Amino acid sequence: MQPTEMTHFKITSTGTLIFQRVLQIVCIHFCLLSGFIVSVSAQPAIHPQLIAIDPGHGGTDTGAASLDGTLEKDVVLSLARRLETYLTPDYPTLLTRTDDYRVPLADRVSLANHADASVFISLHTAGSRRMQHQGTVIFCHHPVDQLRPAPPATGTADGIQSWDTLQEPHRSDSLALAGYLRDALQSLGFPLPVRLSDIASPLLSAADMPAVIIEVGHLTHPGDRALLIRTATADRIAGALAEGITAFLVDNGNAAP
Repeated sequence: MQPTEMTHFKITSTGTLIFQRVLQIVCIHFCLLSGFIVSVSAQPAIHPQLIAIDPGHGGTDTGAASLDGTLEKDVVLSLARRLETYLTPDYPTLLTRTDDYRVPLADRVSLANHADASVFISLHTAGSRRMQHQGTVIFCHHPVDQLRPAPPATGTADGIQSWDTLQEPHRSDSLALAGYLRDALQSLGFPLPVRLSDIASPLLSAADMPAVIIEVGHLTHPGDRALLIRTATADRIAGALAEGITAFLVDNGNAAP
């Protein structure tokens, strides 16, 4: 009877693990459907110093476009893959999309939250009807209406928080991250002005970690477009972003082991 009992024990243990994983997935989907995002920042990190990289747009959502048909969704996905290559020797990474398909905003930031990412970088390009508009803008979240009543206290006994309050405790760190990224990009010496700005963003407001949106140049500006689609310069831009992220994590006590 001993072999039978041992086999039964193994099956029961495996079944328990599968049940726990299924239950976890069900809970995550329930929170998404209910309009809430689960904050896991109080739990041990699944992947220490995980970097979440969000290539904007995708699928039928093409984003900005240049006169020659270069699309934002393609440029930022290529840049995200380059950035991932620079980071992976030292940090684990998570891409919110890995190919040409659309991912809803709530799902993008939810992936980063549930993976307990240390940083969230959303990559975009800008576009304008005025071709002289150029340069990079790094956005941090800032609520548009400062006169509204303060939101109720966040956090409950079951660890669930409202999506629009998660970024608040990370605002100063997000500003610091933006500064590191600006300095790294400016060090390239490209004719690509870099400035910081605020934005009321439902994407950033739901991020439970330091988070920024980067518009890496204007696709509608010929000079910016050339820098973004040329392999050598795009590679240097990705390398500078990786340097900025790494410097931020090192200086804030989150250096890779």
